[in-house]
Amino acid sequence: MARLTDKQFEFINQYFLCGMNGTEAVIQAGYKVKNRQTAAAISSENLRKSHVREAIDKRLQESTLSANQVLHILSVHALGDMRYVLDEDGVPDMNVARRNGVTNTVKKMRHRTVITEHTTIHEIEVELHDPQAAAVQLGRYYKLFTDRVEVMDWQTEAVLAIRSGEVDYEALVAEFGHDLATQLFQQAGVPVAR
Repeated sequence: MARLTDKQFEFINQYFLCGMNGTEAVIQAGYKVKNRQTAAAISSENLRKSHVREAIDKRLQESTLSANQVLHILSVHALGDMRYVLDEDGVPDMNVARRNGVTNTVKKMRHRTVITEHTTIHEIEVELHDPQAAAVQLGRYYKLFTDRVEVMDWQTEAVLAIRSGEVDYEALVAEFGHDLATQLFQQAGVPVAR
């Protein structure tokens, strides 16, 4: 694989910071361009280079959640409980949430201090992610709310088997070959473990 130049490396950084807008990434990366058309042409050229594309794909893979990770987060939200965020005195405390490993259940925490002539009042407002919404998303994934009969083909069954861990990559390679096994794992949203 060809080595990334400093400009290409910065282009990739800016590509993600600019919401995958290649033209803007070229401008922000410091390429010398006269207009947006030139920036668009440089972006297009960069994105056609295999080593640039591979670096972008690698970063996407590193920052993309697998299906199991999404299900885990939804499960944590669905099981969220304020008790795991409160200290011994019943006061919300992010340190307690950290110790309990439930910081991702906290949607919002706001501290407010009100000082009056005679007293100081500390108010803490905490909002957890909606457990019902998370449960509904999980129910949809597990097809708990399906009112129709669903006919599954072999590919759908293979994807479900991959997600449940019943089938591993090597078994699918032996059955279907690398290309189809990789495609099925991508459809399942599960990273290929080799």
